[in-house]
Amino acid sequence: MIGESAVMCREQAKGRRVGTGGTAADRGKRACGSENGRSMDRKKSGTAWEAAVAGYLQRAGVNIRERNFRCSQGEIDIIGYHQGCLVFFEVKYRRDETYGTPAEAVGREKQNKICRCADYYLYTHAVPEEQPVRFDVVAVCGQRVSWIRNAFDYRRRGRHN
Repeated sequence: MIGESAVMCREQAKGRRVGTGGTAADRGKRACGSENGRSMDRKKSGTAWEAAVAGYLQRAGVNIRERNFRCSQGEIDIIGYHQGCLVFFEVKYRRDETYGTPAEAVGREKQNKICRCADYYLYTHAVPEEQPVRFDVVAVCGQRVSWIRNAFDYRRRGRHN
């Protein structure tokens, strides 16, 4: 288990009582589930899992600088420092492996998009060229968390790494 918010969201999605607010079916869209309380809204679910993963990473020693960094190039879920390295995190959640593992969902096209967004972040934040960077994936499948360090290489424009 990775965090209280993830547990709350999961329990609400199952229609169980959490706190004093009733069930997900009682609260409709205010809960993590959809209007009928049966299936989770993907955006709310993703946000809840990203928050839970952020807590997990902080407890593991990551100094989180930004969450959901957006630019015209795309989005990076979490940006932080870990052991002197600037790390760009992609968080992927899957309820199960029916359609593949969460890590498999971060294919080459998604990796390129993350690298382009990282280029923009590095430029706009005047990060020194010598600053080490890393691209990690945090894959959540059910309640199993896998932090994959150096999940893919940095493909900086104009450079071959």
